[in-house]
Amino acid sequence: MSDDERTCGRPTRAGTPCRVRLSESEDACGMHAPSTASHAVGRLFEVDGEQVVSVGRYAYRWRGNPPLAIGDRVLLPENWLSRKKDGPGHWVGTITELGTTYTGTLGHVVDRAPKS
Repeated sequence: MSDDERTCGRPTRAGTPCRVRLSESEDACGMHAPSTASHAVGRLFEVDGEQVVSVGRYAYRWRGNPPLAIGDRVLLPENWLSRKKDGPGHWVGTITELGTTYTGTLGHVVDRAPKS
C-alpha cells in the first residue's frame, strides 16, 4: 500500500478497522489521534503500580502482563447497561486510549478477550 493509500486502521466502536485515509504526516485520523488534552498534566497512566486504560468514555485498571495497548480487546466487568444489552456476565471492549483524566474510583479489566 502506498503512502497516499494509508488508512488509520485503529479499531472503531464496531471493532472494524478505521478506513479514514491519512496524509504523510499523520499516524492516526482526527478521531483516533491523541488530543492535546490527552497529554495534559494530571493524566493518570498508572495507579498503585497498575496500568490505567480507557475503553470509550470509561477508564479501568489493568494488573496483568504484558501491558495493554490501543486496540487490544479486553473482558470488562458487568454493569447495568452491559447486563441489559448483552445479558449477564463480562462484556468485551476495545482499548481506545492509554491513561485517563478521570480521578474517581476505577474498576479493573477482568482479562484479555479471547482471539476471535
